[in-house]
Amino acid sequence: MQNKKRLILVLGMHRSGTSVLTRALRVFGVDIGVQHLARRDNPKGFFEQIDFVHLNEALFEALGLHWDSLETPSFAVFSKAACAQEFVRKARAFLRDFCHEGVVGLKDPRLCRLLPFWLPLFSLEGLAVSCLIALRAPDHIAASLAKRDGLTLQHASDLWTLYMGEAILMSQGLPRLLLCYDSFFENAHDELERIASFLKRPILPEEESLFYSAFLDHSLRHHTSSSQGYCEEARHARAFYTFLMPLMKEPDARLLESPSMEGKIMRLLQRVQNNRVRRQSLA
Repeated sequence: MQNKKRLILVLGMHRSGTSVLTRALRVFGVDIGVQHLARRDNPKGFFEQIDFVHLNEALFEALGLHWDSLETPSFAVFSKAACAQEFVRKARAFLRDFCHEGVVGLKDPRLCRLLPFWLPLFSLEGLAVSCLIALRAPDHIAASLAKRDGLTLQHASDLWTLYMGEAILMSQGLPRLLLCYDSFFENAHDELERIASFLKRPILPEEESLFYSAFLDHSLRHHTSSSQGYCEEARHARAFYTFLMPLMKEPDARLLESPSMEGKIMRLLQRVQNNRVRRQSLA
């Protein structure tokens, strides 16, 4: 790893706290760049690289999908498309420009579903990749997406399952750490210590102080109640979340590598697709 440029990926569903994790990387001297998007629904900033986001949005479009699509991306078909090599060229150019010497951090929730495209390119560019995976209750995320995007609770719950399931499956073999969004508002220092241990990087006191004073705002933590009302099919997302929660106690998330975990996720993803097809047939 010492001979490679190091890239920290922040993975997680939209509204799951990925912005908090990405901003926290500065506490460990990780470069997250300067092109940070901000909107009314996230005034502190998304800490996403604009060029990276635009590439991923275009990639979704080329796959015939959108960030909230429930269909499984077909990368085998896409790889044969006339535009595929142009996407590869642009993606590698971005990585060469952004992933300079040292340690850099990169975040876009869409990456959870686009890892099959990006992972080979990380390897080609000689990047040593580690992952921080943000975990937040699907009930809370669904309530947030229902308010922001008008998604049904069932749709948002299925999306959470797809994003989390695909992120875990596709990141197998990489160093990774599960972190809970809510824990940052309950004991941020302990969470920073966990990340420091995982990354094997020291906490910078001045950056930690700035993280608390200028960024970590408890008033921006919405939808913390799970009493939003839920459709019956969302029980699978809640069960998956309950299954994942104890794994945060593992310092390196090694239990995510078990064959039983892979089988469980594959069955969950297939259930989401089966339910999607069934609903379409009834429409």
